[in-house]
Amino acid sequence: MKKSVFTIVVLITAVFTMTACDSGSSTSNKKPVRGYARVDAPLVGATVSVYDVNGNQILKKENVTGALGTFYLQISESDLAEKIVIEVTDGSIGENGEMFYGTLRAVICTYNEEQSYYELNPVTTLAAAYSEAYPEADCSATETVIKDFLTIPEEIDIFTELRHTNPHFVPEIFVTEMTAAGGLEIFLKQLLGEVDEHNQVHSFGLQSANVLTDVEDSVATSLLKKIAEGAASEVGGQMAGWAVSKIFGQDTPNPPLSSAEFNSQMSQLHSQLNDIQQSVAKLKTQINSAVQEILTGQDKISYNTDAALLDSDVATVQTLDQRMGWLTAAAADEQEGVDSEARDLIDKIDTADLLTVLNHINAVLTGASPGQQGLLELWGNVVFSKSYSTKHFDELNQEFNYWANLQVQALNLLIESEHYHYPDTQGNSIHYLETYQNNMAPQVELFIRSVEQQITLWWALNETQASLDNFQGKTLDGEIYFVDYQEENTVLHAAQSLAAGFQNQTGGLIIWVQMYSFLHLNGVHLDQPSVGSGQEALQLRNVETGLIYTPQNFTTYNFDQASWSRPLNHDAYDSTTDIARYDFGTSLPSGTYQITDNYNNVFSNCPTPLPQTYLDFHISIDSDHPIHNMLILFMGHNPYMW
Repeated sequence: MKKSVFTIVVLITAVFTMTACDSGSSTSNKKPVRGYARVDAPLVGATVSVYDVNGNQILKKENVTGALGTFYLQISESDLAEKIVIEVTDGSIGENGEMFYGTLRAVICTYNEEQSYYELNPVTTLAAAYSEAYPEADCSATETVIKDFLTIPEEIDIFTELRHTNPHFVPEIFVTEMTAAGGLEIFLKQLLGEVDEHNQVHSFGLQSANVLTDVEDSVATSLLKKIAEGAASEVGGQMAGWAVSKIFGQDTPNPPLSSAEFNSQMSQLHSQLNDIQQSVAKLKTQINSAVQEILTGQDKISYNTDAALLDSDVATVQTLDQRMGWLTAAAADEQEGVDSEARDLIDKIDTADLLTVLNHINAVLTGASPGQQGLLELWGNVVFSKSYSTKHFDELNQEFNYWANLQVQALNLLIESEHYHYPDTQGNSIHYLETYQNNMAPQVELFIRSVEQQITLWWALNETQASLDNFQGKTLDGEIYFVDYQEENTVLHAAQSLAAGFQNQTGGLIIWVQMYSFLHLNGVHLDQPSVGSGQEALQLRNVETGLIYTPQNFTTYNFDQASWSRPLNHDAYDSTTDIARYDFGTSLPSGTYQITDNYNNVFSNCPTPLPQTYLDFHISIDSDHPIHNMLILFMGHNPYMW
């Protein structure tokens, strides 16, 4: 039977003492088998059995799966074959669900002690049934057949990632069809018959699985916020990275946590880590789909070459994070022996040198040396050059979101290690957080710049509503020539929110001004107004207090639209666009703000570049709506310009 981890060990020193004194114990030559068992919900109180390839039972453990469906077995190394079969029977589907009368199976062709976990689910069970029906098929061929039949992407690991990529296999859909067919065993035979017919597919995924959008980043950024809050204090109980220490019983809160409270906190943390893993898995699928859709020829070679530089880093972080997620679930399920798993995980985190991993990820994303193009810039330029629709804003968001999530995962693992070693090591948490923040700044800049570059296509593509969602254009001969400001830009707001979250910022106000570069012929440059500096040109006034605010940061970029724009005056300037970014930071007091008329007085060759529509617009900043923007088309209200 299971017992609380509080009864396993109280102090870490006691754990190491027991380990050292009992080096010849029965656990010293045992290997772990970690896993989950779930259909459309975890299997609770189930029996887990392990067999060799000849059907000889190696181990059987009853009532071993907990509320989260975890199991943890330790098998003597001498008994453990390279190829094993794991079976799960009995139990119930969910804590208060129906009894489970079928058998979940998984054929593990090459047992790997380092595997994060093995999940037994309907897909692994179908693969096991196919393997039994066609013993001549090797494991790789079997998995390929089953993935193709179920339309599951090749890159998805059916033993670790299906629970994080539900759009490609929705277990609720499977169970509905399984129930209608008369149960699991009958349904498996039906599916195997369909597989035998070849060229058939039977998807249990969502219809929109190949066009996944709107992946939430709130879980990762929430975890980042907790890390930042705790890093400065170095007080274990206040830090985000507390799971391993809690498992060992090192943290002794006042008042002490009851077993129920501990299990609840572990379950919550597992859910948080699981949600981040789900986001990363979905984003990976989205990016792979976008790469296949957008990239061709040398562009694809360049991208894949750069991305391959991070394969080892990605594998390291995801393997450790999966182990951490399973560990928190196993602790909540009160699995025996997770104290040794926690110690082993910390050793692996320390050995992995995740700080170097973080820095290497940043180097590849931003360019390892001056003048070298990083992966984020490469992706932004390729998306820009290949764009045929403004939907490619999604691809920019997904790429940045994926790598940012991955870095938060690595940071959290570093904090877990630091917390575990506290107080023997102190101060590392702040260093880890500062490294993350310093790395994230140039990544955010490259991401925002790519979004700005994409914004310039709105006129060329004539997709005002689709891309900007904030201009009302009047057309002449099919071209937009008159633009009035209507509302904040939703595309830029999404990018702002993403960037702010991964910088642990809660707000921000940015005003963008887009100007077609043929106005350079009139002597107009956004960074060189006739009066004052470019940064001082655009100012905000607080309507309630009358105070004037100047941007904290000001940048301008010139983007070449040669492949998109039709020349207006047959001049090189017609194919380029300037974007000026006026960043007012995150510290503006709550209140209502307007642009001052100063902007209309500092460009002598273009009087009143902003119509009254912009000047009258109110931006209300409060705690519920802290992120805002405006997107302005310079001289966009003057029909004669077109």
